[in-house]
Amino acid sequence: MELQRYRYEDTEKNANLPKNKDVRAIGVSSSMECHILQLKDNLPKEVGGIIWMAMANAEHSVYLPFYGNINDTFPAYKIADDTYTPESFYWTMRDLNVKSALNREKYGKNVRAYWNSYEQQLLQTQADRDQHLIQTYKKSGKDAAADYATKIGIEISKDAFTKATQITKELTTYIFGDDAKPKKSDFAPSFMKVEKKK
Repeated sequence: MELQRYRYEDTEKNANLPKNKDVRAIGVSSSMECHILQLKDNLPKEVGGIIWMAMANAEHSVYLPFYGNINDTFPAYKIADDTYTPESFYWTMRDLNVKSALNREKYGKNVRAYWNSYEQQLLQTQADRDQHLIQTYKKSGKDAAADYATKIGIEISKDAFTKATQITKELTTYIFGDDAKPKKSDFAPSFMKVEKKK
């Protein structure tokens, strides 16, 4: 996940520096979506593994897991429109990415940090989802397993999309609110503050 976001930040080729404007980073703004395919020996062959997918550029987006046997997806993924609409998962993440990249340190740093922690939580709980899917498959068959996989995919997508929509609103307000006066502190999604209190 981090490799697909990598902009050589810790090297002389750091693509964020003006002197390296011609360096092509791995994580580029023109990406429409990014994928990581994960095959696991313990999953039934009908499941087909897991696709971790991030919409738009991975740099300020979030990777979400989808089993290969889903039979439906969250509605925000179904909007095929080349005109901006906030109901679209792609356009919401594209909007968030573009704004975050305007100033990676002041705007994007904490967006990236928040999604990183979100992904870590998904990774830590993935084994539990895998086990539930395997048990459902063994007990009730491939159709029930597909229904479970679909339900989980939609629930995770809905949560991430709700958070992405809110973060995009907050960042837009941060950048353009108050007559666009310079802000002293870096932008941080409100969800980060809530998690720190927990």
